[in-house]
Amino acid sequence: MKFFSFLNRSKKKVTQAENTISSLAPRVLTKKEDIEKIQPYLDKLKETIDAKGINNIALTGGYGSGKSTIIKTFRALHPENKYLNISLAAFNKKEDSPTDPQKSELERLLEVSILQQIFYHVKPEQIPESRFKRIINISKPRIWLISFGFITWLLCTILSFKYNYLNKINPATWNTNQYFDWFALFILLIAFSGIGIFSKLVIQLFSNSKINKVNIKGELELGENVNKSVFNEHLEEILYFFERTDFNVVIIEDLDRFDSTDIFTKLREINVLLNNSKLIEREINFLYAVGDSLFKDKKERVKFFEYIIPVIPFINSSNANEQLTNLIKDSGLEENIFTKEFISDVITFIDDIDMRLLINIFHEFVIYRDTLKPEFVKKPEELFSMITYKNIEPEDFADLNSRKGKLYNLISSKKTYTEQLLSKIDEEIKRKRERIHDLKQQSLSDIRELRAIYINYLLSELPENSFLNHSTRHLLDDDGFEKVIKGDLQYTRFIKDYGGYYPSGNLTLTLKFSEIENKVNPTHSYSSRLEIAKEKAENRIDALQADIEKLRLRKAEIESWELKRIFEEITLDEYLINFSNNALLRNLILNGYINENYNDYISLFHEGSITKEDLTFERNVKGGYPVQFNYKLHKIEGLLERIDLRYFSRESILNFDLLDFLGNNYDKYSNQYNAMIALLSNERENSIKFIDEYVKEEKTRPIHIFIEKLTAQWKDFFYYVTEESNFNRDKIDNYLRLMLSYTETQTILDHQNHDTLSEMIMTNPKFLSLVKKDGGQYHIFKIKEIIKGLNIKFDALDDPNEETKKLFDFVYQNNHYRITNRNILQMLTVYDEAIDLDTFNTKNYSCIKHSGQEHLINYIDQSINEYVESVYLKINDNIREEEQYLIELLNHSDIRDRNKKAIIERTETLIADISKIDDEEFRVFILIKNKVKRTWRNIFHLYQSQEGISEEIISYINIPENAQLLSSQNISLDKDENGKMLYFQMWKDVLASPELSIESFKTILNSSSHRIRIFPIEAMPDDRMEIMIKEKKFAFENKIYDQIDSDGKLRLKFLEAYKDELLMFDDKFEIDEEHVTEMLGSENYDADDINRILEIYEVADWDSHAFLSNLRSRLSRDPMINIDTNKILEATSVQQFDIYNVNILNNYFDKFNKSEIRSIVEDLKDEEYHKYLSVATKESLKLEHTTYNRELFELMKKHNYIGEKSREIKNGYQIFKNKETKVL
Repeated sequence: MKFFSFLNRSKKKVTQAENTISSLAPRVLTKKEDIEKIQPYLDKLKETIDAKGINNIALTGGYGSGKSTIIKTFRALHPENKYLNISLAAFNKKEDSPTDPQKSELERLLEVSILQQIFYHVKPEQIPESRFKRIINISKPRIWLISFGFITWLLCTILSFKYNYLNKINPATWNTNQYFDWFALFILLIAFSGIGIFSKLVIQLFSNSKINKVNIKGELELGENVNKSVFNEHLEEILYFFERTDFNVVIIEDLDRFDSTDIFTKLREINVLLNNSKLIEREINFLYAVGDSLFKDKKERVKFFEYIIPVIPFINSSNANEQLTNLIKDSGLEENIFTKEFISDVITFIDDIDMRLLINIFHEFVIYRDTLKPEFVKKPEELFSMITYKNIEPEDFADLNSRKGKLYNLISSKKTYTEQLLSKIDEEIKRKRERIHDLKQQSLSDIRELRAIYINYLLSELPENSFLNHSTRHLLDDDGFEKVIKGDLQYTRFIKDYGGYYPSGNLTLTLKFSEIENKVNPTHSYSSRLEIAKEKAENRIDALQADIEKLRLRKAEIESWELKRIFEEITLDEYLINFSNNALLRNLILNGYINENYNDYISLFHEGSITKEDLTFERNVKGGYPVQFNYKLHKIEGLLERIDLRYFSRESILNFDLLDFLGNNYDKYSNQYNAMIALLSNERENSIKFIDEYVKEEKTRPIHIFIEKLTAQWKDFFYYVTEESNFNRDKIDNYLRLMLSYTETQTILDHQNHDTLSEMIMTNPKFLSLVKKDGGQYHIFKIKEIIKGLNIKFDALDDPNEETKKLFDFVYQNNHYRITNRNILQMLTVYDEAIDLDTFNTKNYSCIKHSGQEHLINYIDQSINEYVESVYLKINDNIREEEQYLIELLNHSDIRDRNKKAIIERTETLIADISKIDDEEFRVFILIKNKVKRTWRNIFHLYQSQEGISEEIISYINIPENAQLLSSQNISLDKDENGKMLYFQMWKDVLASPELSIESFKTILNSSSHRIRIFPIEAMPDDRMEIMIKEKKFAFENKIYDQIDSDGKLRLKFLEAYKDELLMFDDKFEIDEEHVTEMLGSENYDADDINRILEIYEVADWDSHAFLSNLRSRLSRDPMINIDTNKILEATSVQQFDIYNVNILNNYFDKFNKSEIRSIVEDLKDEEYHKYLSVATKESLKLEHTTYNRELFELMKKHNYIGEKSREIKNGYQIFKNKETKVL
């Protein structure tokens, strides 16, 4: 069982192997979808073959259209028919116009070939009577059998005669008493059978004597009838053949290849004879597979055939994709072995290829690919294209090995195609170089023009009739203008004397260049304008140089272009004229499928100057397939001889071994090395990946030349490393170390981005120890040059050690560190160990000043604003600066205003003397922020500078603490040279300010005891005037009194406050009616005070309404006033107001007589009082229950002015007249 299983597996393997081969010959279609495509043809063939009377059928179609495939499939599907196949494939080129003898000879040969294929189609024993004799191959067993038979026959014949076996079979000799001799019969049968067989052979041999023989080449050798038609001569043989065989369908293919239609006539005649023969009792059909173009005359087509079936070609641009895909699938290759673009390009022009040619191209492709090894064939499309070219242009393909032919000339003329492009670039480079030259000249001209401006001003400032002892041309030069800057100029002045001018001798020009600069341009110095002029020219020159570099790279890129890329840029019709008739080949060339790498696909490799691995690398490079960077190369020198310089600009060239070899042999291979460096400078991810892996083996590679060339070639290489590569900081620092270690200083400064490089250096605290001290002093010098050239300002540095001390000193002494809290503290501790940290944090600037570190102090002074912003204002506890250094900071002109304000806002140190602050704005700001000591001196300084009381001064005093402290200080009464008390005036102005708060007003009012004689009383609010009056801040003068508000309220306050002074009756203050009137109304003046005044002043004539009203009011509430009753009565008459008058009556009742009482009562409004005065009235009086009525009631009752019945009742008082007493 195992054996049979093995056989079955072997059979399957063989079957699979066979299935992977697509024969060029027509094949039988077995797939359902394939059969469906040709089903109409199959049906029609079946129909026509079965039809009666249709015996000559034509299957027509172009070459490769699938006619033979249809026929073979039909045969497989219809085995009930017996098919005789005749194929007349010709491989000789047909002549365009054959001569008649040639045509006859061709027809004879065709007939012989057809006859041969007919009779050689069957075994000789099937047509034993045929006169066509063939060599019969007799097998060894048969030979032995014939030999044995012949010997047996010969022996039997001899025995027959020797033993007279003939008599034994004679009936006359038969005896019934004896047994029949069966052995004799057997011997005789064998003997006579052999004679019979021999007789048959003799008869057959001599019956067909006209044909001599058919030789081994298959050519008929004719006898005497050599000029007759072969078909006619052997018509009987043909009829005999079909009589003896059962073929009913004769398939004739490729007969159209000979452009002979006469043969169809003869075949049609034979078909008619066969179908009309009585010996052949079946229809025989001739099926012709011919091309459409065979018959030029349309009548001939229908004359030869009873039925024509046209065939549509199997392969064209619409289904070529499917056919090619099937070939790939059947061959077992990867389905995506060809790109979609390539398949699309091929099938677009597939009309140039028939199916069999496509199959053959594919077969050759598979064989070539396997022979060349798939790993060497990196671009299967290129190999397929070359095989296509081989099949379409076989002669030209063969010429490639001899370096000649159309394709070779096209490819080898590559330089010719790029000449025009390169010449344009060269012209552009030339123009830009000329522009650079012009700009340099223009730059010199601009500088001279700039200098001329300063020189012209200098000349204009010379004294009259003076001339410089230097030519203007000389002064415009570098050396001459240096003298102008230094002020090293001499001039001669000519003095007029006796009608002429005489030189006074050489004088030195005293005009400083800084003065010239300020006059010419106050905002920009000469040096800054010079830099601007240079920078403008340099920027334009740099841009042009960058353009030239790009053009050079473009030129190198063009030189490395493949044909495909070149043909995209140029007009190529003149170069492809030899391929104009074949669109497919033209397409393959234009799309780069046929290119300069053709040699890789037409020959086998043999190791010699390079190894197989080297060859693989070479093919990958030329094919544009990158390999691993660490791919091992062996014979690199031999490899370099095979790779042109143009390939060194392709990424596929990148290889560590190759770059190492080139670097170690730079003198010999500088062009290749530089090309690879230029490639690595293209800023692509793959390039930086190569560089990153390459530098890892720093110690084993020629890293010095690599880094030097890379940084020189790739401008801004380090910028890419830091900004684009996403490297971490350690890796960036390593690249920085490599550059500093292996690249010349000037190369770094000239070719790398200063900003990026500076940033990476400044932010690396370990920079001073980054580059190892392998170079000794050179190492230190190089680092110093880099730091100096980039003007590095380190963010932070590690503390120095023995190795880095010298560099650290260089950084410190040359100010190459940023002004930061950490850095300053570091410098102080490194160079002065006695630093108090608390002082550093609270009095930072003072701490620095006291340190005595001149380098640090000078550096901070030069960058004072940066120091303030970066350090001073960043230390939270830095608020107790010493006043001296605080003032120094605030007066420093280089510190920005906003920073000064920030210092003022945060400091706790108070400025003792604000006059030490130079800037008026900051004096005010200090006052606003309350950062000045509370003294009238500081306020007075601002008062003077601002020419009065400002809002800021008032805001400052409005702070309660400030006002309180100021109130404890007496205002100075010192006078100036004009006799003015300026401090006192300031104090008065402060008091007069409406913005001064009432609290501060009250507080500072006592800062001076000196009384005010002049004051803007009219503008002062009453409440403040009242306070000042109360505090007696004014001088006791009529002038002050007169300025007080005339409404009387404040005047009264004034008189009340100054009562003591007034009662002294000083001559400085004159009292009149108005003053007494106010005193009468004041509660502060008692009866004694009023009586004293009334005694001194004659008031009898005072009759003003105000006086009498105030007197009436005083009398009504004060019974102690000594005044004449007449004046009292006069006061009561001013206004009839019962309460006041009743009170006056009560207060002074004893002083009045009855008539005076009556007079007062008459003025009372109350009718009850009037009843009392009426004589006729007998009614009692009723007065309200009030205090003054009660007092009046008691007085009148006491003096018996009312009746005894008068009494106090519930709601008041009831008064009766006294009958015994006369009425008032």
